[in-house]
Amino acid sequence: MQGTNYLLVILACFGLFMLGAHFIRYCRFSSRKIPALKLCLALIALAMLLCASTLAVFLMHDSAYLPIAIAVNVVCIVFNNTMFVHVGLRMLGSTKKGFVRALWMLYLVPLLLLPGMLRQYLTMPLLYDEAGYGFAYELVPIGYVLTVYNFLISMLVVFYTIRPSARSPLRGRKLRWMLLLAVALPSLANVFQVIHPLFVYLNFNSLTIWIPVYIICYVYFGYLSSARTNAIEYMDEVYALFDLWGNCVDINESGRRFFKRFCGTNTPSLQHLTTLLGREPEGSFQDLQLILEYEGEKTYYTLDSFSVSDNISRYSGLGFIISEVTEYHLRMAQLDALATEDPLTGAKNRRYLESYLDNLQRNAGARKAPMAVMMLDIDLFKNINDNFGHKAGDEVLVELCRRCEANMRKQDILFRYGGEEFLIVSEGVDHESGQKLARRIHEAIGSRLFTTAEGEIPVTVSVGFCSVDIEGNMDIYKMVELADEKLYEAKNNGRNRVECCSYAFYFQQQPLQ
Repeated sequence: MQGTNYLLVILACFGLFMLGAHFIRYCRFSSRKIPALKLCLALIALAMLLCASTLAVFLMHDSAYLPIAIAVNVVCIVFNNTMFVHVGLRMLGSTKKGFVRALWMLYLVPLLLLPGMLRQYLTMPLLYDEAGYGFAYELVPIGYVLTVYNFLISMLVVFYTIRPSARSPLRGRKLRWMLLLAVALPSLANVFQVIHPLFVYLNFNSLTIWIPVYIICYVYFGYLSSARTNAIEYMDEVYALFDLWGNCVDINESGRRFFKRFCGTNTPSLQHLTTLLGREPEGSFQDLQLILEYEGEKTYYTLDSFSVSDNISRYSGLGFIISEVTEYHLRMAQLDALATEDPLTGAKNRRYLESYLDNLQRNAGARKAPMAVMMLDIDLFKNINDNFGHKAGDEVLVELCRRCEANMRKQDILFRYGGEEFLIVSEGVDHESGQKLARRIHEAIGSRLFTTAEGEIPVTVSVGFCSVDIEGNMDIYKMVELADEKLYEAKNNGRNRVECCSYAFYFQQQPLQ
């Protein structure tokens, strides 16, 4: 019996250590206000209190403290067989509200029996073993009633756990059987006490209370941990966590695919992310734009960064959430095209021209490079519509824009100014280069016939050109007006020609050489 005493002391001390370690673990997360953590903290705290108080009484040889041990043991029995069954039924759930209310009434049974149990156990005759420990091994009638009650309600929980149900959250076999073990242990302890008085002597319920508490907390926190892990592991966004030395300490499947695609490795370091960003990431930021190229196509991402701290609020690493927004950018580009482009020709529309000219005008004083504008108008376009139809006229407009863009520079912008009138703005082009550009476009349009569904159509344009070479202030709207005047001059001089002027010569009242 003495060896058994030492074994129980070791078991109880080990239980207190495990409960204390888990209590500290859950306290670290308590600031997150997660309901499962609050329940775990309450269960562990109460289990530690009961286990420690029973162990303290058990270690005393004075039988005067035996009534305290008996009272604690009775309270422990009630705690085991109400709280654990309650936890089990809550985790299982039920769609029958009336049945749940009935179960709440059943929880009152051990509480109603508690006063009678305490009175009868505390007035029982005490027996002593050879080591001088006092104990009571006879179960009173109320104890038998409670044992049967615990056994039946535990069987009820077992039934609702193992029954097949698509709505049951306990479809995982491991968690299901662990929960069953936690719920069944208190009832088994009572059954064992009926079978053999040794279990009464050992204070089995109070000294091993940490076992079912440990299991239930593991199940509760297991759900929480599993849910968070699955949410991070299988979400579409990239999740990566780096420590102080730049080593990746956590990454999800999307993160592994991301870094494998752009860095050639699925175990990245912070240096790989630095290479992608073009700079070292520091501190926390949100919605940082990142454009990467893969297999010749651009992909767009946004980065959110957050600092990671340890338990005493010291910086210990960086975490990143990377979201792909390529589809969003494509949709925004489509909307931008609808707002700024002419739907027929693809040239920029008049609305975009106004904002573009306003921006040039605001920055006119800081202009350092030359500029040229040219106005194009299709000669006798009404005759094309009258003779070939408006559909052929539309085809002519589209082909004209195609020929213009084929002979323009990439930075030049083509606007549809009116019905058959177009404007080209060329920044960084001086007077001589601008004239060559205007004549090249004029020749590209008029040198070949336009092929339409109604046949081949000869098309010519008249072009008005204006340039500015000097630095400093200029009036962009006046330049467009001068180009338009030169266009009408080309029309009056016989069409199918280019007329040029200089912004500076215009204000100096000098003819263009």
